[in-house]
Amino acid sequence: MGDTGVRSGESGNKGFFSRLSSGEFGLAKTYWLYGVVIGVALNMALKVVTSLGVLAVALVAVTLYQVMVLLGIWRAASRYLRMEGMGHPSQGRHGARLAWGIGECGCVHPTAELHVGDWVTG
Repeated sequence: MGDTGVRSGESGNKGFFSRLSSGEFGLAKTYWLYGVVIGVALNMALKVVTSLGVLAVALVAVTLYQVMVLLGIWRAASRYLRMEGMGHPSQGRHGARLAWGIGECGCVHPTAELHVGDWVTG
């Protein structure tokens, strides 16, 4: 087992979404790249969709993606906190706990932002 808690050779057999949802990319990459950067890009792309049918399909796809990201954040943060308990350096432990909490509470975010934003702006 390496620092990520994954046995060597296991991640090569998994697909991208399986690795993402299991937190194998690590906490920082999962949160910042897949959660924030790609999440913002996907939400911006949804704002320009004009067809209701396409929007419905896109919302389902984006929601599924965000669930995978949130699971990955939660699992990567949990892994990080477990490693801290095994004597690894505790740098960033507050960030890991915050990310774990985001993973716990964030499952309403993907579609709530779109609906609340549209409701507020009219």
